[in-house]
Amino acid sequence: MVMKYVDCDAKSFMSDLKSPKKVFSLWQVKYLLKQLLPAVSHLHSNCIMHSDLKPSKILLTHSGILKVGDFETARNYDHPPEYFSYIDL
Repeated sequence: MVMKYVDCDAKSFMSDLKSPKKVFSLWQVKYLLKQLLPAVSHLHSNCIMHSDLKPSKILLTHSGILKVGDFETARNYDHPPEYFSYIDL
């Protein structure tokens, strides 16, 4: 998979915001989640499980576009495994 170069990930972006004056505003969090949740939903609807989604794998462009990266540990699945189908208590 080839993607355009993105020099900022969510982890480094959040570490830059550690000072008390710099925090994510509510609208920024909503904006990023409105991009992340449909992206993960798209992966799952195409039977792809990322399996290692963390802030360092979420890429952010300067224009605020979120991209999911690093599919090294991603797995394709045909249907949920049997042991995820139910929980026997």
